[in-house]
Amino acid sequence: SERVSKIDQYKSEKPIATYFVSSADEFVSSGPNWPIWRWQNQWQALTEVIPVLKELGYHVIIKQHPNLLNKSWQEAARTNALTNSYGVTTIDALEKIPASKLIANSNIVLTWGSTVGVESIAMGTPVWLLSHCHYDSSIDIRMWPRSAHPKPEELEYAPDRLSAFEYFGHINSLGYSLESVSYTHLTLPTTPYV
Repeated sequence: SERVSKIDQYKSEKPIATYFVSSADEFVSSGPNWPIWRWQNQWQALTEVIPVLKELGYHVIIKQHPNLLNKSWQEAARTNALTNSYGVTTIDALEKIPASKLIANSNIVLTWGSTVGVESIAMGTPVWLLSHCHYDSSIDIRMWPRSAHPKPEELEYAPDRLSAFEYFGHINSLGYSLESVSYTHLTLPTTPYV
């Protein structure tokens, strides 16, 4: 599609940072004692993080959550406001661009805790969390640095892909599955045994 070609073009011009919007109701089951890390919500976080990424030379893409189609228009308006304020590319909930395509074209992925973070690590793309999540101590994922000016080499670390596969295995062994993750494009990393 034309949109995918445009994303490929961005990749050739400058590094890409993709933020996958989380649906606000994804964390309802976590309860009121869920630890707040630094920001009260993902929109507050993005207003601080996007300018830093732009200053570092990244092209920022925001992928709206598919569940946004079931939300009020105000939710979409928040993303549109960021697009207008910071000149980022927004991929709305109706666009059928697979997460795996966006991940493959990204130098870094950011998330509020969506399972796309696990998929990104499995694909070898570094992930930065803007909030705590269920898997933040289980896989090789990082919390957004507290320093005001991280360096691109800090952000573009080489993740331990195997940690994501171990997490998938653990979830499956408990009888759960991650329906949002398509496993067909994932290949296990080859690791020499010592």
